[in-house]
Amino acid sequence: MNYNIFIDESGNTGNIEIKDDLTWNFQSQTHFALGAIYFKEEKQKELEEEILKCLQSHDVLLGTEKELKSKAKYLFKNELLEELLFILHSNDVGIYFDISDKKYKVIMNIVEYCIYPYYLFDLKETREKKINIATFLCNNMAMEDIKYFIDLCQKEISENDGIREIVEILLKIRELLISCKQKEYQCVDGVIDYIKNHKKYGLTFENILPIKDYNNKGTKESFLPNVDAFNSLLGHICNLRLSYGDNVFVYHDDQKQFSNVLSKWADELKKYGTGIQQLDFHDSKKDVLIQVADFFTGNILRLYKEIISISYMNRKNRELVKKIKPLLENCNIVASNYEQMRFFEQCNIKYRKAPLPF
Repeated sequence: MNYNIFIDESGNTGNIEIKDDLTWNFQSQTHFALGAIYFKEEKQKELEEEILKCLQSHDVLLGTEKELKSKAKYLFKNELLEELLFILHSNDVGIYFDISDKKYKVIMNIVEYCIYPYYLFDLKETREKKINIATFLCNNMAMEDIKYFIDLCQKEISENDGIREIVEILLKIRELLISCKQKEYQCVDGVIDYIKNHKKYGLTFENILPIKDYNNKGTKESFLPNVDAFNSLLGHICNLRLSYGDNVFVYHDDQKQFSNVLSKWADELKKYGTGIQQLDFHDSKKDVLIQVADFFTGNILRLYKEIISISYMNRKNRELVKKIKPLLENCNIVASNYEQMRFFEQCNIKYRKAPLPF
């Protein structure tokens, strides 16, 4: 069976960094979201026709001469969300969203390379431990130490200097864990030994820190929220929601900066049995299905950020949550335990772990 996946994002896609004044470079765009709709290839023409008919019942130019955008302040926005959701369900269209806290994403990299690295610990066995210690570090790790880790991952450095600086940040993390009576300091001891003797253990220097990607200009970037979300989203849809042997065709909104790196990762995902046959980039102004992905993704991210920042939802958002609950139930949240639980509880959705795609 052939399936088509249409993808768009919401939130700045640039590399996550900390500036010299110890503030994040993303400012108010604290979260990033990537969303997708997917369906059997044979349904595409009928689906496009139904969507355009729906859009143009509100505005005769919408979806063609006027692009459907999540940021637009339509008076009929909530009504349109409900109508489009009905069309998707009527046509057996799958939906999936990946929402991530950018700071938490960086912290999770610290956890995965400094406390529970892949070369010493099993991913499934340490999953909950990673989430817990990442939440702790989000609340307690000094900004200058987080910046030190980010900068270390970004710069060109010799192997000897790199090992020395990695051990230095590991010792700072160890000191923090001991001072706060966190038993994970014992894990850090093991990591320090492994890194100091990495050649003996057969570990290359390049594999000690997060994988480095390069944008279309050739700039090295280690903390791209869109790349992690892209891999997670496609891995989940292809390996957990579709069947082995299905052929998958992916259509992503134009990426002037990141088309090369996303294409590289799409090729990598093929090795894991995802069935991806091709990845194409489309101008959203000419593709109503990417417009729909954008419309859902942007509005869900806006709602998510509002929900986690308040104690109680207002009536307008409560009504919206009821209407689009099927969308919210298909969100993978990459954030602290507290933030995840706050979102799911406010939406009256049972908290659950997202299944691992690989």
